[in-house]
Order: sequence, then structure tokens, then C-alpha cells
Amino acid sequence: RRGFAAGGAPGPGWPLEVALPGGAGAVRGARRGGHLAWWGIPYGAPPTGARRFAPPEPADPWEGVRDCSGGRDPARQCARSSLKWSDLLDPRKQPRAVGREDCLHLDVYRPALDPGRGRREGGAAAWAALPVLVYIHGGGFKSGDPPEGDTYHFWKLAEDVGQVIVSVEYRLGPLGFLALEELRTEAGGLGNFGLQDQRLALSWVQENILAFGGDPDRVTLFGESAGAMAICAHVGSPGTKGLFARAIVQSGNCESPLVFKSPAQALGGGEALREGVGCGGLGSAEATRECMRRVPVEDLLRFPTSNHAHFPLSPILDWGPVVDGVTVERRPLDAVQQGSFNDAAEVVIGSAKNDGSVFGLALPLLSDKLGWPETMLRGLVDRIFGPAAGKAILRQFPRKGFVLGVYPQIDEIVTDYLFRCSARRFARALASRGRPAWLYEFSYAFQGSKYRALGDYHTSENKWLFGGKGSDLHLTGADAAMQAALQGYWGNFSAGGDPNGAGGRGGGVAGAQSPAKLPAWPVISETHPSIMILTQNPAAAPAAGASSAPREAACDFWDGVAPLIVHGGA
Repeated sequence: RRGFAAGGAPGPGWPLEVALPGGAGAVRGARRGGHLAWWGIPYGAPPTGARRFAPPEPADPWEGVRDCSGGRDPARQCARSSLKWSDLLDPRKQPRAVGREDCLHLDVYRPALDPGRGRREGGAAAWAALPVLVYIHGGGFKSGDPPEGDTYHFWKLAEDVGQVIVSVEYRLGPLGFLALEELRTEAGGLGNFGLQDQRLALSWVQENILAFGGDPDRVTLFGESAGAMAICAHVGSPGTKGLFARAIVQSGNCESPLVFKSPAQALGGGEALREGVGCGGLGSAEATRECMRRVPVEDLLRFPTSNHAHFPLSPILDWGPVVDGVTVERRPLDAVQQGSFNDAAEVVIGSAKNDGSVFGLALPLLSDKLGWPETMLRGLVDRIFGPAAGKAILRQFPRKGFVLGVYPQIDEIVTDYLFRCSARRFARALASRGRPAWLYEFSYAFQGSKYRALGDYHTSENKWLFGGKGSDLHLTGADAAMQAALQGYWGNFSAGGDPNGAGGRGGGVAGAQSPAKLPAWPVISETHPSIMILTQNPAAAPAAGASSAPREAACDFWDGVAPLIVHGGA
């Protein structure tokens, strides 16, 4: 078991000044209450100029000590459009670029432990290395940032579970996922620069995290939405072995061609952008590359390249992973089923009960033309799945009322297709390959009135994992118990590869519920494919197929339905 010598600490607690073993230099952090933090550590060279639309390179070394103690700087976010998708129907709101291209940084948080809690190994004072949780943020691969506007408090999670937390910035939108033949890498890769950024960050963690007291042998990826989909890609790649040991996939999708695009899909969207910014027809790949690298960031982000012909869920989910045979060898579910994946990783995967509720609000954006909600939904389903399958889908998921009933209908369709049933398939595939996996559904009854109409909405479990804004930061009563359970399972899994706490090697859950108080969460197997319902009183549902297991018939239905683009259509 590796430890880190604590000699030279400038006083109580972990040293704020840390020399990076990877050779980049040294960084200075800050102590805030019960945690230490280092903000804005470069892990990659600036992806600007000739490095735009190219695989990332490690950060250049620096002289002396880099000051990383000043808190999180919003200007350091990776470049993206200022508009949220909810703003796109408002003609008064015009997009602008926010953030910057030079953004390949990460933040490190750890609990402020007393040196007296260190261990002696080989006769020398040493720290017991802590488990490491690495967060990949969501945002549809085109927006978002790790703290989601200071809603997610990584420092609080570090204090509560007693582990090291790392949050990562990575390239977004076309800067992170543009696919063009002129930009194909020497290895044959197409797009996926944002995924490559994440893997470079994980390499940085392997080289350097021990200096912050983290255990490189116990690195767990966790993330939600697009972040979870990226984690699926990493689990589905044999080349990521050694970069992480475990993965927590929160409301992601590991299979859909609406997420993991074919080269033809991705190239269609990339070519539209190339033409739109004036870099088409230049006669050579070199001239096209030079042109694309000179285009102002604002123009790249403003051009409406994401259209339904190439990206059926545009503008909610357009840019994203490309199944290029290099970074993403195949869709992650296919990779697991074919036995060519990171088979050293344990996986927790699940969804929220109402993951699809927020997407009903985006129906006008997803539709080819405005109309009654029922008409727009029928047109959207037909366009993506074809008229015959579309009719079967709407029959399987009927409207839930005369006027507004289309919105819970959308909730069920999106939740089951994109999230719940995909998670079930991925967990079962892992079990069939002999890999441990745990399946969950987050279904907690909200104590407050905010967002009540959306139910247990997409990404809502993060409010309990990190603590929310204002008064939500320090939860009480049933909310606090839910947070303790969620942090307990996540922390136990990170520490020992089992959310129940079995097999842990220390450095487990500090402030959350002890394993003895957590209800048993059965591992998925081919004979016992159960699911944990994370609610006020968490409990495992019976084996899949039992009448009391959540929406099993719906998942059985979706197992036989695929978008047209799988069959060579739209």
C-alpha cells in the first residue's frame, strides 16, 4: 500500500505547497474550513493555434510554485455559447462566447486531516492514501462546468466522505467534438478531442495524485448526463485500463446512436460547420485546417451547424462522441457484449425516476415545426424511429391526460429509452461478462416545493450528493438521511469497489452512514438482476421481471426498438 511522506508539512494538516511528481512544477493551495483546495492546475497545454482541433498534449512545466489558492475562476471555463437551450426560442437573446480555449485545468480537493492520523510505513511517517473521486461534468457535451454555477460543492463532498475529489474541464461543442476528414489524426481518430482531454486528465491523476494524498490505485470516475456518457466511453475502451478502477454512471446512456454517432453522422455536422464559417472548397486538407484554426471562437459557437438531418436530438444533444474506431472503438454496450472493453473496472449505473421530465420543455426545439404538443411529439418520434415504430411507441406510452398529459408521456418515453432501460442493458451486459455492477434508480420524494412538478428530475441526485445552493447546503431531517445514504454508497464504492462497504481498504466514508446502517445493495448477476431504489428508505427491488420491479415491461419493449439511423435511415 502506497503512502506519501508527510515530512516538511508547514504546520497542522496536509502541506499546501505540493511538488508534482509528474515534473510540471509545484502548486500552492488554500485551506478553507475542513478541506484543502488547489484550483486551476493545468493538465494540458493550451489547445489553441495549431493545437486547436488536435489531440491534447501535456501541460508545459513551469518554474517555481504556481499559485492555485485563489478560488475558482469562472473565466477559466472551457469556451461555450452563453445561451442555455431554454433560451433558444427567445429571439431577444443572442449567443456570445463565454469562457476560453485555454481551459485544460482541473481542481483538487481533499479533507484537512491531522498529521497524527498518518501511518508509519517502513519506519517513516506516512499518510494513508485516500480514495479518489474524479468528476466529469455534464451539459450535453456543449455546455456546463464542474460546479454548475456553484451548485455542486466538491469541497463538501471531500469533507463528508473523507476522500480526494478532482473535477475536470474539457473541450466542449465543436472545439471538443468536431469531425472533419481534414482533421483526422495520424492514428485515424475523428473528433473526440474532449474525450481525449479527459483521458489526459486521468493520466495526470495517475502521475500526480499521490502528492495530494490520493491513491492512484483507487480512482473512481463519476459524472452525470453527458459526463456519464463520456464515462461509458471510457469503460467501453480497453485502452483506458490503468487510468481508473471504478465508474459511477449517473443518468447516462452507453449505447444509443443518438449519443455515440457514426462517422457519417458526425462528418455531416462537421462539414456543415466548415461550409458555414467559410472554410469549404479550399483545395487541400492543410488549407482547411489552417482556415478552421483561424476562425474566431464566437463564429464556431454561433453557427447553427447542429441540425436534425445530422443530429436528431439537436440542439439538446448534437456534438458528442464519435465511434471512430480509435478513441471510441465501438459503442460501449457493443464493446462489453463483444468482450473488448475495460474489464478491470467495477461499475455503478442508474437513472432518476423522472430523468425525462425536463426534456418535455424542449419539445419545440426538437421538433421540425411548431404545433400542438401531441403533434410535435408524434412528428419527433416518427422522425427518429420511423412511423411504424413510432406508432408502437405511442401505444406503449399513451398520453396521461387530455391537455397537459403529453408532458408525463414524454417523461416516460425519454426516461425509459435514454436512461433507465439503457442502464439495465449495460448492467446486464457487464454481469454476462463476469464484471461486478450495481444498478439503481434515484426516486426520492422532495421535501420542498421547488421543481416539484418535474419530479425526480435529470441530475437531481447531485443536489443530495454535493449539497445545493443557500439553505440547501446543509440538509436536515429526511433530506440529510438521503444525503448520508447516497454519499455512503458512493464513498464505499470508491473506497473498496462495493457500495455496501465490503472489501474497503480504509479512507472510506467519513461523515456519511456507516456500512452497517446502509440497506444491502445486491450486485447484478444473470440470476439476480436486482435494482436499488434510492429513496427515503432505500431498498432493493426484486429480480428484474418481477411485477414490483420498476417498469420492467417498458424496458423489455425498448430492447426491441432502435432509431432509424441504426438501420441506415435519417
